[in-house]
Amino acid sequence: MKTEAARRALALSVATVAVLLLLLSACAQKAYECGYFTYKIVRYGETEQAFILGLTEEGQKQEYLVVPEQVDGIKVTCIDGFAEAPKLKKIFIPKNVVSVNNRMNSVMLQRNAFIQGNTSYKALYFHDKIGPFLIVGGENAFFAENATYEANGALLTSFTPKKANVCYYLNETDKDVYFLDDLEKGEKIEFLPPDPQKDGFTFKGWSTSPSDNTPFDFAAYQKTDDSTLRLFATWEER
Repeated sequence: MKTEAARRALALSVATVAVLLLLLSACAQKAYECGYFTYKIVRYGETEQAFILGLTEEGQKQEYLVVPEQVDGIKVTCIDGFAEAPKLKKIFIPKNVVSVNNRMNSVMLQRNAFIQGNTSYKALYFHDKIGPFLIVGGENAFFAENATYEANGALLTSFTPKKANVCYYLNETDKDVYFLDDLEKGEKIEFLPPDPQKDGFTFKGWSTSPSDNTPFDFAAYQKTDDSTLRLFATWEER
């Protein structure tokens, strides 16, 4: 009887271990690469989302990085990892990224969360509503000029967003921020956003007026004061 009981116990233990291994295998997230970024796919029911995990070797060499809105057709919603990027000057973060995980420090705003070994880069967020799970980078985090903070319990009771001083608009509404940048006095615009897309129209360039198609002269521009430079997309109907 004892032998039979021992066999059953052993069989149960083996089965339990097998189930646990199966579950761990199912939960494991495979890392993929897309451009300068590595990412994983997270499934919520039937919905797939992409979480940025880090940078590729080539991505770690860049001075400017634009977090993609999608990778391989899957929407990017979270930055969930860390990477070395010693040359990085600025990282541009689209609106669909709603969370930046900060495992290194439970108190946000005190440390850059996703670029290790570099505390001087600027993080530009294209958001008009800011939640506490998004804010990282402290003094290096910049937001759209119309951005407002939404407090969430005791995690962060107040926060005054720093506003980027170069704002690109799609020229459809006064809140359709497409891209941001921030310059110190004397600096020039070194990095231009990818050309925007609009159904039925061809993008023609950027202008300082929503009703004027005069192209903005990027080569001649240099920041000389504290004012905000607003640039509006110009379109030609196809």
